[in-house]
Amino acid sequence: MKTQPLYGIAVLALGLLVGACSSTGDNAEIPGLLDSRDEAAIAENLVLTIAQVPSLSPLINTVQMSPPVTSFGKRVASLLADNGYGIQTVDGDTGEFFVRYREEEIRSELGLETSFVVAIGDVSVARSFDLSESNNPVPISPLFVAGAPEFDIVLNDEVFENVSSEVSYALFDDVSSPQVFDFDTQTTQAITSDDDVITITGVANNNATPAGTQALSPESIIRRNVYDIVESNFADIFVDYDDVKSEVLVFGNDSMRLGDNNKRIVQQYVELFNPETDLVSIIGCSHGNTAVRNGNAVLAVGRANRVKEAFLFAGLDDEKVLEEGCWAGEYHERMPRRGVLLTLKRRAG
Repeated sequence: MKTQPLYGIAVLALGLLVGACSSTGDNAEIPGLLDSRDEAAIAENLVLTIAQVPSLSPLINTVQMSPPVTSFGKRVASLLADNGYGIQTVDGDTGEFFVRYREEEIRSELGLETSFVVAIGDVSVARSFDLSESNNPVPISPLFVAGAPEFDIVLNDEVFENVSSEVSYALFDDVSSPQVFDFDTQTTQAITSDDDVITITGVANNNATPAGTQALSPESIIRRNVYDIVESNFADIFVDYDDVKSEVLVFGNDSMRLGDNNKRIVQQYVELFNPETDLVSIIGCSHGNTAVRNGNAVLAVGRANRVKEAFLFAGLDDEKVLEEGCWAGEYHERMPRRGVLLTLKRRAG
């Protein structure tokens, strides 16, 4: 099954993975988070992915590994060997293609989830799972690929008994890919897209005029983080408009996929929209923990632009759909935690 990767988005903050693995060794095993649960499917899902990275082809590379210290590490080592990698046993973190792995419990407002990471050199793959059902890990996030350019990937999600189409795809983070900049440093954004595929590119806007001037057109306003300025970037424009309808479009954890339900809501707004009198306000939100590098900013901006894109495809003019983002590393009650605040506004009087 081929996935449709999200090209060019900076997505994953892995940092340095602590711990290492090997194909052999007599080290005492550290208890894993899975305990009696079957972890074979997770290891297979991640290892098959990293083996497809062109620069890490097992046909031309030997990896370095130190003795395994968890049962997950042993499975990773075995699967790397099964996929054709030559394995060099080393002491400590040495070698260009040193193998690392990690399993970590994450507790958030969404409940308990477990993240698994496998890395070879600078390339890593990661995914989060619900392990509440014994011997049946359920993927609850896309598969994140960091440190490698995008490529056509065969995602073997059939190894899981239950996986939703909402998370059965890959997100790529190439370290050379464009970043989402802090809009306080006077930047704007350029968005290209194809259905659920979004590319976000930072574009310098050194000659821009600060937001808050009535004469500015929407596209010339520098979008600052709504969380920081505690008001909309378009406040001076909205002063002449009343709210007609407002609701929250909920997105999956660490996801920018619109989904069928949110698409239906957008269509309802399109049908209510009057081009003579109306504007659409879109505030993308992401607050709290995320597995994505610069994640809250990336997700907030990406979600806002995914919703705007849907309105533009439906025929609304760009200047009638005003998007911005609200993000923070902590939870708060001002805005939705992981969604988009959508408001239909109509000119007063």
